[in-house]
Amino acid sequence: TGLRHASFERCAFSQLGAYALELADGCRDVAVRQCHFWDLGAGAIQLGVADLAALKSPVVAGDPASAGAREVNGLTVDNCCIHRLGTVWHGCYGIVNRFASRTRITHNEIFDTHWDAIGLDARWDWKGEAYSSGNEVAYNHLHHLGLGYHTDAAAVYQFGPLDTHIHHNLIHDTHAYPYICGFAGVYLDEQSRGARVENNLVYSADWYAYFQHKGMDNLFRNNI
Repeated sequence: TGLRHASFERCAFSQLGAYALELADGCRDVAVRQCHFWDLGAGAIQLGVADLAALKSPVVAGDPASAGAREVNGLTVDNCCIHRLGTVWHGCYGIVNRFASRTRITHNEIFDTHWDAIGLDARWDWKGEAYSSGNEVAYNHLHHLGLGYHTDAAAVYQFGPLDTHIHHNLIHDTHAYPYICGFAGVYLDEQSRGARVENNLVYSADWYAYFQHKGMDNLFRNNI
C-alpha cells in the first residue's frame, strides 16, 4: 500500500497460499520484472484497488487534499513467468488489474492455470471506469489455460476499463469446463469501451478466438 517508484526484479514467489503479490491503494510507478511466480494457492499478481467506495473517499476525513491518494497508476508487469496457479482456489486470475490506470502488462508467459490468465476487471460501479483506463496488454504468451475446470473465461478478459490496448499477444490451447460456454482468446465483456484489439494470434481455443459482449466503440483489427 502506498509504494512509489520501486521495483521487484528477478524475484521468485512460490508455494504460497493465496495471491503472491498485491500492489494496492496508492501504489504508483512500480515495476515487476523478470520474476518467477509458480505453485500458488491462488493467482500471481493483483493490481489496483478492489473497493471503489474506499477509492473515492478521502484518506483523511474532511481533508480534500487527501482525496485521490488511493488511486493507482503507472504499474508495470514485464517479462515474468507465471504458472501452476490455483492449487487451492481455482477461480483466480494470473494477473488482475482492477481500479488502476496506465498499467503495462507485457512480455509475460502464463500457463497451467484454471481461469483467466490476464484480467482487467473494474466491474463494481457503472461510473468507476475512469479509475481504470489507458492500460496495455501486449507481447504476452498465454497458453494451456482452463484445464477443463472453468468456463465463460478467456486468456485476456476485460470488464469495465476504458481505452485498453491489447496487441501482439500469442494465445493458444484453452480448455473449458465442458457443456457451458467456453474459454475464449480475448473477451471484452460488458462496459468495455474504446478498446483496441489488434495484431494478436489465437489458435486452438475452446470457444471464440475474439468475443465482444455488449461493449461499444471497440476496435478489432488485423487479428488471426
